[in-house]
Amino acid sequence: MKPVLVWAVVCLGVALGIALPQWPYGREYGWGLVFYLVAVALLVVSTVWGLLLSWHIRMGFAHIVSLAAFLWSLALIAEVILPRVGYAKVAAAWWYQ
Repeated sequence: MKPVLVWAVVCLGVALGIALPQWPYGREYGWGLVFYLVAVALLVVSTVWGLLLSWHIRMGFAHIVSLAAFLWSLALIAEVILPRVGYAKVAAAWWYQ
């Protein structure tokens, strides 16, 4: 595995992590929420992929960057999930009411 390919995967995760907070569609409930969660799942997959590849060929800085992107993806998931399971003060719906 070449370091350039590892950095490409890590940069993909970072780019997705930067782009997702500017999601242009509604994500309050319904299909917009479903598509947003799919995009966040792709972020999780790409960051885990970057974590594994960078660990495999011992690229420390790439591993740290990918780990930060993974933690950011967990924060994006928590922002959406926690209000819908009753953990946050403000309740939110999964689907149209």
